[in-house]
Order: sequence, then C-alpha cells, then structure tokens
Amino acid sequence: MNILITRKRIIIFSLYVLLAVIIFCFFDIYFFGYQTPLSKFTTKIIPYPAIIINNDIVSINKYENFLEQYESYLIEFNRTKNKFDHRLALKAMIQSIALEQMILKLNININDQEFDDYIDNFYKNNNIAEINRDKFSSYFLKPIFYRQKILEKITNDNFNLENKKKIEIIYSDLIKDPDIFSSYSDLYKDDNLGIDGSLIGWLSYGRLPESLKVKVDKMQVGDFTSVIKSISGYHIYRLNGKIKNDSGDYYYQFDQIFLPIENFNNYLDNFLQKSRILYFLKTIK
Repeated sequence: MNILITRKRIIIFSLYVLLAVIIFCFFDIYFFGYQTPLSKFTTKIIPYPAIIINNDIVSINKYENFLEQYESYLIEFNRTKNKFDHRLALKAMIQSIALEQMILKLNININDQEFDDYIDNFYKNNNIAEINRDKFSSYFLKPIFYRQKILEKITNDNFNLENKKKIEIIYSDLIKDPDIFSSYSDLYKDDNLGIDGSLIGWLSYGRLPESLKVKVDKMQVGDFTSVIKSISGYHIYRLNGKIKNDSGDYYYQFDQIFLPIENFNNYLDNFLQKSRILYFLKTIK
C-alpha cells in the first residue's frame, strides 16, 4: 500500500516538474528567442509554435525555414537592396498562409498540372533560369498563383452579382430617360478619381481605355455607352465634350456612373482583420 502511494506521489511530482519545465521553456523562448541552447534543444523535440493563423500552426522550425528561403528568394531574383527585414518576411509568410485559407474558403479548385503550367510560363515570361525551381515554387510562386486565382474569382460577375444587377437596372432606366444620367453619376462615383468622382478628361484618343476607343468615334456629345466592365468595376460613360486642337487631334471628356467590383487588396485586408493571429515569440511581433 505504501509502495503504491509512493509511486503515485512520484508520478504526480514528475508531472509537476515536467509542467514547470514546459512553462519555463515557454517563457524562455517567448522572451529571449529561440537561439539559446535550451530553446534550440526544446524546439527540436517539441514543435513549438511561432505563430498561429486561424487554425494553422507555424512551428519555429517552419518559420526559420521560411526566413532562409525568403532571403534566398530575394537574392535569387534580385529583389533586395537593403538589409534583410524579418518583419517583411513575417508579413509575406502570414499572407501566404492567408491566401491558402482564402482558396479553401472560396472553394477554388486547383490541380497540380495547372500550377506546373503557371510556373513554366512564369520562368519563361520573366527570362529566369529554372534555378531552385522546387524550392521557390512552394514558398513564393504558389502564393502569386493563388493571388491570381482569387482575383479571378472575386472579380467574377457572380461574385459581384448585386452591383452587376444594379448597373443593369440603371442602364435600363437611362434608355427610358437619358436626362437622369447626372442624378445617377452624382450618386455612384469612383472615389479614386478625387472630389468629382464621375468626370474623366480631357483625354486624348491614345489615353482612352480600350473599351472606349471602339465606341467613341460613333458617339455624339450626350450619348452614353452600354455597361462596360473594367478591372475596378462596372461603368456607363457619357460623352460630355469633344474638342479638336490645332494639330487635328481630338480630346474627350466623359461623365460616368461607376459601381465597383471586389478589390483584391481590400478583400485580403478584410480577411486578415477578421483572422485570429497569435504570436508565440515576442521577437517577431
């Protein structure tokens, strides 16, 4: 009986000691980094997390490996002019993981062949020798590919169905009563154009968007286009003015009705803001 009690006490005591060691290692790594002898030994045995992004855990070993690969990537592609910045590397890693999570959230299917074809074109179009292809593809080229696929998804009409339907209704209203154009253009502006987010011009023919070049020759002042989609949104343009300079070149001024489509940077920022990111290393915050 006494032997059993003694064994039980030894086990309990051992568990307390183990817990104390784990807590000590945790504080040692958190406050003093992972380069001390004890920290290095601990992280080899235990996959200590450096950061958790939503439900994805990035261990210290994975974080260290990413930093090494990131620095090699910058050097290989001549993208570093200053001292290596760990904060930028951390931001790149967080965005890389966030892009993978966004791919799953948006139900985007990607097959290996599609990615391989993208990598082939990337090296060919950038005139880059296929050095360390496997090493860089996973860490840095795959996020670029993911970004492209996400962009295709969120700029799709089905993803922006509300604004697409709204602009089509507006166009139908304009067909019935063209005089209400100004009312709509005052209401639906492009904030990126400044205070007056509807006026564009005066622009030479060469500076017009391609979508307008094919229409402007047939337009009279006061005419408006059908719905035109750009990378930023849906537009209906009205020709407000047309002048000819001494050289015989035409300049145009347009008013527009604009409804945006989803912007990638805004979408990524919103995703990161809603994400739960926990840091387990004080030195990488």
